[in-house]
Amino acid sequence: MRKVITIYATLVVVGFAQAEVMPQLPVETLSGETLLVPAQSPAMPSLFVIGFSKKSRSQTSQWARRLESADPTGDPPYEVAVLEDLPTFLRGLVLRTIRNAVPARLHKRFLIVSEKADVWKRLARFVDPDAAYLLLIGPGGELVWRTQGILTEENFHALLQALRAARSGASGHY
Repeated sequence: MRKVITIYATLVVVGFAQAEVMPQLPVETLSGETLLVPAQSPAMPSLFVIGFSKKSRSQTSQWARRLESADPTGDPPYEVAVLEDLPTFLRGLVLRTIRNAVPARLHKRFLIVSEKADVWKRLARFVDPDAAYLLLIGPGGELVWRTQGILTEENFHALLQALRAARSGASGHY
């Protein structure tokens, strides 16, 4: 029995030791506000749906629309376009294209990353520039869940479960 308790205690300590905290990252909303996330994210927990390329937009849009329809009374996720790696002379054109494509009611929830893309990539465990990446950040800035890729029923239900747990204050790391 003592051995089982020791193993369990070790697993709990290792779980807490591995908790990853999102540092304060500068972003700009499509409505022109400059924020530091996650500290200035009005809703906690915060869900970030991240795209690193134009091709990732189909996956990020699918995730965002599905989440919005699943919880129409809650806050929509933050959609994040990482543009730091884009040549500076193209950013204005890309920003105008994004601004025209995103409904005005979502401009405050659409974030543009122009610096520290390496941190976003590390947090997302970036491997495929054309995939969607999702990060669920808890009230203390702690990363509580992440996934990448296309929307499937399995990972959508896993996200809903993680959101419920994060909203109720239950801890868990995925």
